Amino acid sequence: MSLLDEYRKARRSQILVAARRMIVERGYAAVTIRELASECGVSVPTLYNQFGGKDALLAEAIEDQFRASQQTEAFERAEPGLERLLTVIDQSAQQLLDSATYSQRLLAAFTAIRSTTALQQKVGAAFVEVLIAELSVMRKRRQLQPWVDLPRLAGQLVSANIGIAVQWSSGLLPSGELKPAMRYAMGLVLLGVLRGASRDGVAHMVEAAQAGFASPPRERDSEAHS
Repeated sequence: MSLLDEYRKARRSQILVAARRMIVERGYAAVTIRELASECGVSVPTLYNQFGGKDALLAEAIEDQFRASQQTEAFERAEPGLERLLTVIDQSAQQLLDSATYSQRLLAAFTAIRSTTALQQKVGAAFVEVLIAELSVMRKRRQLQPWVDLPRLAGQLVSANIGIAVQWSSGLLPSGELKPAMRYAMGLVLLGVLRGASRDGVAHMVEAAQAGFASPPRERDSEAHS
């Protein structure tokens, strides 16, 4: 990598760090490109050249967080297939918890702003691609029913876990239940297509995840209003 490329990479990283800080302080909707450029000591045109606009910057921030869930020792150590699927889900949950305020505000923008529809599709597609790779390993090991459409299954897994993340960011799910809820959602989807010993293992995982919930949502709601 040339010195110029290293400089551009460092500046891009600096801008993302500043963006994260401003999102935590104000929320995504309140952050403007002009303010962000001023904070980073760059011009507005430079910022547009680097990212292409505010929503594109949001995309980069989310993709960075997603990539970080795969670039871990735990993921590298995990056996390809089901174990890596679980690791991706666990690491994604942990990423959200480690930067809770930032993650919650980012998710709020991600789901509420109309202009992020294409971004949602892009990030979802990237997540699907990772899951398909591990599901393909499971198919080769005959752990999945032969009729399973892998892209569709991966899409269902992503949708289930994005739904859980949105519940958490909205305050409907306690932080202590985020990881078991993601495992529970993923496990319920997989149970319909797994076979053999893998199915038994996931069934035990779902049961354990269910035990991690303090009480059913309706009971929590009743307690909160009593």
